[in-house]
Amino acid sequence: MNPRIIKFILFLPFIISYITKYDNAYGQENIYLNSNNKSYLKNKTNQKKEKLKIGYNDIKNILINNNEDLKRYRSRINQSKSLIKSNKAAWFPKINLTSDQLPKFTTGDSTNKFSNNTSTNLLSFGISTTLEWDLINPSRRLNISLASQDLDNNNYIYEENLDNLYFEAQQIFFEAQALSKEIEVAEEALNVSNFALNEAQSRYETGVGNKMEVLEANLQKEKDEISLELTIANLRKKRNSFSKILNLNVDFLIVGDPYSPLIGFWNSSYEESLEEALKNSKSLKVNQNNLSMNKKRAKIKLSEKKPLVNLYNTFSVSSSKGETGVETPDLNKIAKTNTNTLGLKFSLQIFDGGKIKEEYNSIIEKNKELESDLNKEIINLTNDLRNSYIDLNINEKRIINSFSQLKSAKDSLFISLKRLEAGLTTQREVVNLQRDLKAAERNFITSISDYNILIAKLNNLTKLEGNKACDKKDLNLETTSKEFIHFLEKNKIINCLNEKKS
Repeated sequence: MNPRIIKFILFLPFIISYITKYDNAYGQENIYLNSNNKSYLKNKTNQKKEKLKIGYNDIKNILINNNEDLKRYRSRINQSKSLIKSNKAAWFPKINLTSDQLPKFTTGDSTNKFSNNTSTNLLSFGISTTLEWDLINPSRRLNISLASQDLDNNNYIYEENLDNLYFEAQQIFFEAQALSKEIEVAEEALNVSNFALNEAQSRYETGVGNKMEVLEANLQKEKDEISLELTIANLRKKRNSFSKILNLNVDFLIVGDPYSPLIGFWNSSYEESLEEALKNSKSLKVNQNNLSMNKKRAKIKLSEKKPLVNLYNTFSVSSSKGETGVETPDLNKIAKTNTNTLGLKFSLQIFDGGKIKEEYNSIIEKNKELESDLNKEIINLTNDLRNSYIDLNINEKRIINSFSQLKSAKDSLFISLKRLEAGLTTQREVVNLQRDLKAAERNFITSISDYNILIAKLNNLTKLEGNKACDKKDLNLETTSKEFIHFLEKNKIINCLNEKKS
């Protein structure tokens, strides 16, 4: 029998199974369905404890409950609430209780050359209560308002960090899913390389092949082994990052949407998105608040030159046994006194050498810095949103092109196998095409992952939800590419309606 036919018979079933494995990559089974890769988790199979399953919709709740940074920001919010109550206390009177006679015992002698000597022997008890109430305090309202804005800022900072951490967790989630599927692709490629190497060695040993084919097959096998190990290592790192951001101390599985590999579509125009981004951005609100707070600090500094009027009332009561400054003190002599003083205090700083004025000028000058920060934040947000729209448009075309390349790579490999059967090509061409198929599969996986990350990023920038992948009834085709939607439905990359009915 012709050696080429023998080679084809041995090699064909394995290659065809590899092609058909991804023939419906995003049909009834999308490539993100499982992230628990066998190679990566094979050391876990003997464990009876059930792993925590984390889906896309679980990320935010776990993040809020577990992340240590968010706990720290919530603590700052509680600190700010206490400071508001502290500043509001300035509206209420202050009552102080003081005493230096609990008790006080005084003894002494006085010798006088020209009069009688005297002695002191006195035991006294006394206490004083003072009530003070600021009637006029120019900085009081400003301090309360400043504390309230500080609370607003801490709330905005918490929400901003929650959004950013959520986006970071989403990004890791999608990248881990992609790497998990890339491991499956790398494993299949390695299996094909092992088979090709065995087949090349057999042919060489039987004298129908040559040493060059063995060396090429062995080189390809080693490359595939390295590629698999690197992909597994990258997945482990992503899982570690995911565990860190969610503060997970248990083993877990990342599971995908069984209906669609896409989380949704962006359904808003650039103008609508920019308007919402500028309106909802927590960073912008923090910068605006900082500018307003700085102006109030300037007013508080000026209030130091305004009068302060204080109502006070002091009541003192004391009793004593004994006498002071007499020849023979009588310890049985008892005296009791009480006094009550009611009055107004007034204070006004007339001259301080220009200290308040210069401190006020320093605070006002900081407004320019804060305005610059605000304008820079607006520019960065606008530019980031504009770039995201460019990337979104490119990535839609990238998904279409990478899917087309994947189909072409499958067809080319199949045709090459037919050519091999007819004796019109060599094993080297088949191996090269198998390598191209692996690259096309990875490109398609990555394009889906990058698209989801872009949708999550746009949501983070604008705080708009967009449309779910399986909820297309309200999809605005004027802002979403008709070509892209038609392509997804035609190639069964999304079959939400069919899947949910079944």
